Amino acid sequence: MYCNDLQTVQLPSSVTTISPGAFSVLTNGVSSLTYINLNNVTSIDNSAFTNCKLLNIDASDLSNLVSIGGETFSSCFSIHGELNMPNLISAGNKCFNSCSRITKVKCLGKITTIPEFFMVK
Repeated sequence: MYCNDLQTVQLPSSVTTISPGAFSVLTNGVSSLTYINLNNVTSIDNSAFTNCKLLNIDASDLSNLVSIGGETFSSCFSIHGELNMPNLISAGNKCFNSCSRITKVKCLGKITTIPEFFMVK
C-alpha cells in the first residue's frame, strides 16, 4: 500500500525501532512526508526513509538514536542544518547519501567507525 499523500507522522513514545523500508518511496514514486517525530527512536533500519525528498527532521529528534542503517535517509534532500546524534554507536553505509544541505553532524565520541559514503553528495 502506498500513502503518497501522508505528510506528518506522530509516533507514540512506545515506538523505538523503525523497520527496513518502512517509509521509503520507490525510485519513481512521490512522497509528501515532511515530518516524523523520532524522539524515542533508538534504531532506524536500512532504507527506512529512502527517497522521502520532502522529509525534514529536527536535530533534537535524533538524540536517542543508537543505530542507523544503510541508506536510511538516502535522497532526503530537505534534511538540512545540524544533526545532533550524541548516542549514535553504529551507522550503515550511505545513511545520509545525497543529503547535501546538512551542514554539521555531531556524534560526541560514541561511534567508533564512520562507514563508507556516510554523507556522499
